[in-house]
Amino acid sequence: MRNRLLQLSCFLALLALVPAVQAQMMPERTRLLVAARFAELEQLSEKEVANDPNPNTPKLSHLCIAYGKVKRYDKLFPCLKRLEANVARGDHAVMDLDEMRRSSPFLFGLAMAGSGLVGGAEGLAGDVRPSINLIYSEAYAELRDYDRAIDYAQKASDSIPKQWNQERYFRIQALTALGLAHAFAGKREEATRYGEALQAVSTSYPFSGLTNDKVTGVAKIYIALGDYQKAYDGLRSDSEGFGKI
Repeated sequence: MRNRLLQLSCFLALLALVPAVQAQMMPERTRLLVAARFAELEQLSEKEVANDPNPNTPKLSHLCIAYGKVKRYDKLFPCLKRLEANVARGDHAVMDLDEMRRSSPFLFGLAMAGSGLVGGAEGLAGDVRPSINLIYSEAYAELRDYDRAIDYAQKASDSIPKQWNQERYFRIQALTALGLAHAFAGKREEATRYGEALQAVSTSYPFSGLTNDKVTGVAKIYIALGDYQKAYDGLRSDSEGFGKI
């Protein structure tokens, strides 16, 4: 019990230091990703990968995300194949913990002390596998290959990590991808079902930072279905106290 309280105290302290964590622990590639500066992320990640004959998953995954966001599909799919090869070798962490340790030993130690609440070091490092499927789903949806988009969205849903700090985020992303892919495929009933499931996901504390992803996902699904009133309602849903699970 005492250890659990210590973990909680450390984790809460880490939350209080979020700006410092972002400034000192987060590598530049991740800062660019969070800021949605994808063209700059592409340039930086290409340099990092070019200088590394065997780039690890944290470097390679950021490059793949950048290619997807700037729509460079000729580069995206080969990048994803390399990323899948990394995963097959057991390299599926999103964050490089050694890099984080070098950036700020103190903050890294604080994060590790509280990491028991998020599944230990594995939970802190994250898991790239659902992201790979989400990137594929988005790309195939934009290329109008809706069957593949649906298939990869379902794979993303099936590969959601169990850790609480990742599960809620990836559930929102997977439901959004499933709803959009089905809507684009003309499968209104299925798309509506996923839209309703997404709307029911709770983003109350400590998940309030996911509210924008959730309501934006709901709106996108209903816009794809041409139901603009429900899209509008979805954007207001959390503030008006719609159902939670």
